[in-house]
Amino acid sequence: MLNKSQKIAKNEAKYRWRYEAFDKWILTHSAPPSEKSTFTQLSKRTMPFGEKIAKRLCDEYGIPGIFIDGERGQLPQNMLNHQIQTEYENELLDLFRKISNPVAKGQVIGFAKGIIEKQKNMSDLSIPKKPKKAAA
Repeated sequence: MLNKSQKIAKNEAKYRWRYEAFDKWILTHSAPPSEKSTFTQLSKRTMPFGEKIAKRLCDEYGIPGIFIDGERGQLPQNMLNHQIQTEYENELLDLFRKISNPVAKGQVIGFAKGIIEKQKNMSDLSIPKKPKKAAA
C-alpha cells in the first residue's frame, strides 16, 4: 500500500498536465464554496485528477485544458505540440535552475544561442539538388 507522499507523486506523474492547467486557472479564479474541498485536494495533489472530475470541472467552471475526451494522446495536434513543447521547456528550466555556478549558467545560455544561430543559418541555406544523370 502506498503512503501519502507516494500517492501524491503517483497522481502528479499521471495527471501532471491536468494539474498544471488547473494551477494556472486557479491563479485568476477562486474556488466555489461547494468545491473548496475538491479544489484543495487537487491543489495539494492528494486527489487523482481523472477523467470524470476533469470533465465535470471543465463543464461547470470552464477550466480550459483539463478535460480531453479519452487519454492525452487524443488532444488536437496543435494542443499536443504545445504540451510537448511545454514539457521540454519545463525540463530545461528545471535543469538550468540546478546549475549553481553563474559562469556555467552563462555558458549554457551561450550554447543555446549558438544552436539558435546555427538553425537560422541552416534555414537560410538552400541545398542544391543533384543533377540527373543522362540516360546512356
